[in-house]
Parts: sequence; structure tokens; C-alpha cells
Amino acid sequence: MSKANHRRIGAVMEDMAADFVVSNGGRIIARNYHDGRKGEIDLIIEEKGVLAFAEVKYRGSLRCGAPEDAVTAEKQRTIRRAAEFYLYRERRISAADLSVRFDVISILRTGPSQVHVRWIRGAF
Repeated sequence: MSKANHRRIGAVMEDMAADFVVSNGGRIIARNYHDGRKGEIDLIIEEKGVLAFAEVKYRGSLRCGAPEDAVTAEKQRTIRRAAEFYLYRERRISAADLSVRFDVISILRTGPSQVHVRWIRGAF
């Protein structure tokens, strides 16, 4: 698969994930947050007073494992570093009542035009 096609599918899946979050009571604060050096966060979500940093993973089948299995320890470290930078830059870290968590939004194609979306809160 070409890089351009991979990016296009990724963008469609991130749109699907964002729609799923909103339809399930979350609010999208930012999408594709880049800090320049530390990494990228697919979605930053606010849900019931919790700020969640979410990684979106898509798989066309279970042949290579579940989508959430692709969020490796290294990827988790990268997301955490980017989240720390976001909190520092946005000055949200000083808020005493702020809770933070790390989520995965898993999207699996289950049929020709069917997908299963799962929002795993507190995944890591």
C-alpha cells in the first residue's frame, strides 16, 4: 500500500474515531497534535472532567493481531512525552482537579463495509 493511501485511510479512521467519541459523550479538544520533536497524539479528548490522550489504531483483519496490540511500549512512551509537553504548553498541568488518562480507539474491519469501533479508556 502506498504512503498516500495509508495516510488517507488513517485520516478516514481518525474521523470515524472522533465521531465515535463525540457520539459517546466525549469532546474533541485537538486532533493530530504535534509537538515537533516528542511525537504526535491522534486525539485529545475531554470526557467528564478527564483529559484523555488517545491513539487511533485500525486493522483490516486480525491476521496481524488486534489494532490495540500495535500500541507498543515505545509508542506509549512517545505519546506520554507528547502529552507532558501538551500539558506544559497549555498550562493545564497546574489544574489541581485535572485527571489524565491514555486511551486507545481500536477500529477493526469485520466485513466488506462493516467496522467495529472500541474505545478503550485507560488503556495504558
